[in-house]
Amino acid sequence: MPHALLGDDAESGVRVGDIAIENTNRDGHLDAERCDDQAGYNRAHAKHGADGCVTPVWHNVDEQLQRILIVPTLTEPTGTRRHTRAGFSMVELLITLVLVAILGSAASSMLKSQLRGFSRVNDRQEARSVARTALRTLETELAMVDATSGGTNGVIAASSDSISVRVPYASGVFCASGTMMQLPVDSAVLATAVFGGFAIKDTSATGAYTYTNSANSPSAGTSSNCTGVGLTAPSGGSYLAVSSASGSAGAPMFLYQIVTYRLGNSALFAGLKGLYRKVGSGTAQEIAAPFGTSATFRYYTAMSDTALTTTPSVSTIRGVQLKAAAYSPHRTAGRATPELVTVTSAFFFRNRTD
Repeated sequence: MPHALLGDDAESGVRVGDIAIENTNRDGHLDAERCDDQAGYNRAHAKHGADGCVTPVWHNVDEQLQRILIVPTLTEPTGTRRHTRAGFSMVELLITLVLVAILGSAASSMLKSQLRGFSRVNDRQEARSVARTALRTLETELAMVDATSGGTNGVIAASSDSISVRVPYASGVFCASGTMMQLPVDSAVLATAVFGGFAIKDTSATGAYTYTNSANSPSAGTSSNCTGVGLTAPSGGSYLAVSSASGSAGAPMFLYQIVTYRLGNSALFAGLKGLYRKVGSGTAQEIAAPFGTSATFRYYTAMSDTALTTTPSVSTIRGVQLKAAAYSPHRTAGRATPELVTVTSAFFFRNRTD
């Protein structure tokens, strides 16, 4: 069998560059037929076989050329092709697109979750704002309501969903002959107030206010009715003629308007409640919404430390509690209902003697 020689080896072959020629026939035996007696010539140009016979190398040129072994050069495997241009293959491009889609989907889900979280926080703040709007309005007016015992006080009517009270808007002292010396007052409040009556304090006996409902609005009064008893209006004050007013000179006196707060069906949010405010016999206006069906009024009496679930007699009411179960005006995406926040606050009336 032909083989490559790594050096000059006289026993295994003849060195001719990178070509090795063996002196064997196709059967792997020595070719004895080619031996001749040209001993001298053959000794000079031939190789000895195993049996001592000499075979000339050039006699077997055709056969030996078929036994030439050339050291192979490295070639690329069949079916492969060398890339000659820079860029991406279709497979690489598809893999990249799939990875980008997966990462984009994950990022989108995370952003949506974060946005919904922020929306819920914002909606809860809006719900609190609804509740606080109602509470601040009530606080402004209910804090001025009188709760004097021993007679009709500042509360006219009360229930679990409404309360009507007498809210002072101008104060002063009684002079004489139905004249009131009015102390300086906020002109905006005075301009929008709807006169519902007046109250004069009994300074000689009970110390309680006596309320008188009236439809006759006050007019400009005579200053001499006050100066005659030693009362002079301060700068910014005035004198008012109040029909049917009577009392002791110098007795505290105020004018009031009748305000009704009611929790009714909201005109803006179907199925929910709104807080309405009505002055006198005017039109009720929805001032805060939306509220849940659990929003309600509860009341305190002189004998209770907690708000009563049943409405007591108006003459015993000393404070009111509003349970403002407020909803956000907006609904967060992915949620069936808006955010609900329940804020409870209590307001106690002034001039409580018990």
